[in-house]
Amino acid sequence: MSRLKVDELVNFAETGAPVAIEGLTIASGKKFKILGSRTIASATSSGQEGEICWDSSYLYICVATNTWKRIPLTW
Repeated sequence: MSRLKVDELVNFAETGAPVAIEGLTIASGKKFKILGSRTIASATSSGQEGEICWDSSYLYICVATNTWKRIPLTW
């Protein structure tokens, strides 16, 4: 059985149905989807380490409090 552990406090068993966790969906087939886009205005925008978001041009990752890195999306 596949399991997903969140913050070392909660375990979710994969049931085949999507599980939504604060904008993150774990779907059957071991894929995940970040719901809704969010554009980060600058490298020092408000954020907590570990946050991940996207828009049509970039994938953004918060690497430390209020410190963002972005990766351009290309084909």
